[in-house]
Amino acid sequence: MESDLQPHRDLTPAACRSIVQALGKAESSFRSWGVRIPPQAALRQAKRWLSELGTRDTLLDLNAADLKKTSEAVALAVDLYHISTTLGNDPHPLVGAELGQTVRGAPPSNGSVQDFIAQFWIGTLLAQSGLKPRIEAFDRMDETRPDFLAEWGTMDFVVEVKCPKSRESAKRAVSTAANQLRGKPQPAVIAVDATYAFGIDPTFISREGNDRVRDQFRAAHTALHNALVKHVEGYRRSDKFSRVAVLFSFVRFWSWHIESSAERDAGIILISTAFPTACHGLVSRHADGFQRSLPKGIQQLTGNPPQLKWT
Repeated sequence: MESDLQPHRDLTPAACRSIVQALGKAESSFRSWGVRIPPQAALRQAKRWLSELGTRDTLLDLNAADLKKTSEAVALAVDLYHISTTLGNDPHPLVGAELGQTVRGAPPSNGSVQDFIAQFWIGTLLAQSGLKPRIEAFDRMDETRPDFLAEWGTMDFVVEVKCPKSRESAKRAVSTAANQLRGKPQPAVIAVDATYAFGIDPTFISREGNDRVRDQFRAAHTALHNALVKHVEGYRRSDKFSRVAVLFSFVRFWSWHIESSAERDAGIILISTAFPTACHGLVSRHADGFQRSLPKGIQQLTGNPPQLKWT
């Protein structure tokens, strides 16, 4: 699906105006799902700030605090816009309730706003990758269900999304995901948003001579993913990982690197591992096809060539 929100390399008033325009479309989509957007909602706050920036002649005089505020506003705005493009025309009231909490920036009772954005963003990534995500029917907010069902070829996968807040909690999160998917007839995919697991601010403003945000994330993320794969492959206490076909983890960042001007440094670093010992034959081939579909969605959402690693 084509997006009319094109990534901007430079921080300019025109870039802010186009993002504000896209947020207007997102608001319409959210309202069609019954989402109430009060003036103090996170979406509205981001829109007001970006609207103000859009009236200026230049943004080169922004101080570090304003640049960080802009990074956070842009990151939220772009995420919400992309989420809005894949909602569809068949609102579900409980999904709409979760979406409303995310749009308003109000911490839900069963997770953080970051968790909910990660979950909805993964659904958007799956859709942009041609994996046809859908949500299993449910009637209660606390009902156990996979985050998504996704399709590659003729096979369905169950997908569980986790957003650990530390390296130490990441293994627990993957184990919890496996427990939640255990007993499902479909092969399983675990998606780990590791953006907030390292204590690195994904909207950090890097100055000339400093490492960019992507450089800070790359080494830490690779080490974490390798540790998670080792955990899955070495687990012997039960067979809960026996149906896990794919584990992919990623970090996302949206910031600026400042030299003579403010240049966007944004994107995603993703590592994906398929487990041939857990699946075989047709399942293994479909799992490989599933993970190799992801670059299409990443390219569409970030505008950057994705940094990927398959294992």
